[in-house]
Amino acid sequence: MIISFAWTTPAVVIGEKCVTRRDWAAKTIRAFEGAVVSGATVEAWDKSPRFGGKRFGTVRIVEVIAEEDSRTIPETAWEEEGFHVLTPLGAKIGKSTARDVWLFWLHENDQPQTVVRFELVELNDYGRELERSARAALEASGGVMIPLHEAL
Repeated sequence: MIISFAWTTPAVVIGEKCVTRRDWAAKTIRAFEGAVVSGATVEAWDKSPRFGGKRFGTVRIVEVIAEEDSRTIPETAWEEEGFHVLTPLGAKIGKSTARDVWLFWLHENDQPQTVVRFELVELNDYGRELERSARAALEASGGVMIPLHEAL
């Protein structure tokens, strides 16, 4: 089983992201709930292998919440999602920044999301390369992580 992190990968590899929100089918939710029960590890990828992604490490899924209304997302999720790191890095999904995604979740998204809490277990050589790169980029940006109240 794998999970890909795409634009949020830098926050994962430096240990600043421990939750992700997904629009998953029931079958996928059940598979990840099974990983919680068994304690199994899951391969962590920078993007889906279908799109040329590479495995960067391993995570352990610690909790799956099948349906959350993102319009009630707690403020603590800003940092749990790694947005405090992704903001100074200028990371984007398409043209959307972490702030844009956050505001969409709070004000526009009317679809329930699956919340997946995880812990980083290990990085492979590629993951350590990504970590060095993310830390260098964060340092170059001033090394300041952006709290939610400053981002809005």
